Amino acid sequence: MTRKALAATDGDAWGDGIPARSKRKTPGDTRDAGGTGVSVENRQRIQSVDRNRCEALLAWLVRKALPIRRRRRAPPWREVMLILVSDRGSAEAHLAVFGDPSPTDVITLSYGTNPGEEPGLSGELIVNVQRAVEEGSRHTAGRRRSWDADHELALYLAHGIDHLTGADDADEPGYARMRRRELRWVAEAEQEGRLRLLAGKTGSLPVRNGRDARSPSCAAAAPGVS
Repeated sequence: MTRKALAATDGDAWGDGIPARSKRKTPGDTRDAGGTGVSVENRQRIQSVDRNRCEALLAWLVRKALPIRRRRRAPPWREVMLILVSDRGSAEAHLAVFGDPSPTDVITLSYGTNPGEEPGLSGELIVNVQRAVEEGSRHTAGRRRSWDADHELALYLAHGIDHLTGADDADEPGYARMRRRELRWVAEAEQEGRLRLLAGKTGSLPVRNGRDARSPSCAAAAPGVS
């Protein structure tokens, strides 16, 4: 799906009646992102988030992923946008992009360069905050008390960034490589105090059963692919 086609679905959707703002004309904070512009839009009301800390973690993950992009001789990233949504917003985006009406954890979209733009790819991560809170609540109430909603949300960001590098989890070896890398990134981020992404009280949402917090169900699309 092209950026223009995706924008056509973007009007008042993807988030509890919150009108979708237009993309920033100027990329966000690039100081920790190796020159890549990063920005965050919150389109959900389910859970308060610390937008600045989310943007800082996004920039940090972009920087961590740069060596992978360089090894693959892939085009540079111009900008990466994080869009925070609820189950409703995730389902709407999933339907618009892939024709699947179910909510998911993270949708990764990558766009090529449009005429007149600077060279490089643009990426969007549509991340389900509601799912992160539910899964984090389930695990803090169970055996994995050290794995909370902040860890879960950070894992979704890491998984989306991993897909933007060109990583593929379609087979078991690819899945295992991605999972090791993403859990390492989350662990390093935690050690550096980067995981306090959610503001206010969490854990008041209904909890789904039978899901593994460390296995995001994601959807990813390459440039021009729907």
